[in-house]
Amino acid sequence: MLIEKLSKYGNIKHQYEGKGKFRNSSNDCAFGIVQLSHGSIYMICEFESISDGVKLDLNEGDTPTFIGETKDGKPLVIEGELIPTNSQHSSATGITLATFLLTGKSYLGVGNKDFADAIEFRFNITNFIFVGTQAEQISKIESRLNALKFQLSDYSVMIRKVINFPEIENQLSTRENTDVTCQAILKNRNSSEIENVVQVIDDLCGLLTIANATLISWISFEIFNSNGEQIFIEHRPSKTENYSSIPLIDRMPPKSIEDFVNKTYSRYLELNPSYNLISIGRIYSSIRVSSFIEVRSLTVVSSVEFLIKKSTGYQPMNQAIKNKSTLRTNLRAFIEFFCIPLTDEEIADFITSRNSLVHELSFSSSSGVQEYKRIVHFFDRLLLGMLDYRGYYINFTKNLHYVGDETDYFEPKCLD
Repeated sequence: MLIEKLSKYGNIKHQYEGKGKFRNSSNDCAFGIVQLSHGSIYMICEFESISDGVKLDLNEGDTPTFIGETKDGKPLVIEGELIPTNSQHSSATGITLATFLLTGKSYLGVGNKDFADAIEFRFNITNFIFVGTQAEQISKIESRLNALKFQLSDYSVMIRKVINFPEIENQLSTRENTDVTCQAILKNRNSSEIENVVQVIDDLCGLLTIANATLISWISFEIFNSNGEQIFIEHRPSKTENYSSIPLIDRMPPKSIEDFVNKTYSRYLELNPSYNLISIGRIYSSIRVSSFIEVRSLTVVSSVEFLIKKSTGYQPMNQAIKNKSTLRTNLRAFIEFFCIPLTDEEIADFITSRNSLVHELSFSSSSGVQEYKRIVHFFDRLLLGMLDYRGYYINFTKNLHYVGDETDYFEPKCLD
């Protein structure tokens, strides 16, 4: 079976087999396609009786790159670029096997993309570990706090744990890998709003990424009709990373995450166009766990300077810093504008650390770990202040490993 040849790439979440044809190709192929738990999408094709190799158009174009039909009769289409990863030809049988990887801008669609009968969207989300606030019946004798609810502009979003959530949570906590932990569920209001729904979930994942300090992404969405039947699913090779268990916002009490999103969502929407907060969140998710602490600290430094530079494009603030000349004065103006509770001493310490890291590739003090923790804590409060957050957060300088009891209260406060 072709799917078995793809199992070596990782944990398979979805799989399809069938027959189809590439754009501008006269050769049909039998295919196997999988999406892995970390989002990557691989495809293997079996071409018969080809002696002179397979010539394929794998680039993004005005028409689908590949069109086929699954074994159970569903239409399947791939849009965007594919990257060949392996090819094998047998002169004895004339069979050619070719393997491909979908790029980040590609997608795989299965089913009929007709939203007229759609009543519900379900997004499959990776690495979001949470304690629910909404009780749901699991069996006749058991109910669990299994879901969260968010009101995001005009959309009501339910986040529901997957059935095997406890098992996945344990695997993520011990192995720090990537897997689907929950679904974001929204009701469909009209057949043309899918782009708006996708943007809402993108923004929600961006905020959850900051709150959890781990990259939270959606890798596919499903569309269901009034009979509870899946009529379409779209897979995207989204950017994902291994799970990190050191969050910014504590999971307890259970409403903490709901409160964080509800308090910061409007400001996030306001700032994202100027500050590219989605990308900042992805970078932020790497500073607690990946690479050497010097590299993590340099990532913070470059992110802070990026935010300051982007302030010239944020109309309410560009006048505040346009006449400033040094990083110190620009940073202080940034902190003053957003009323972030950081002192002049903390600003000076950050600049000293920044200069040492940039010019010497080392920390300025003998205790690199403590300095690294102060740098991360500085950035934590910078983001919380930008988002106009008021509430409890985990102080990174007090506890490097999350135990859930080292929370401080944050509220905006302007410098004197």
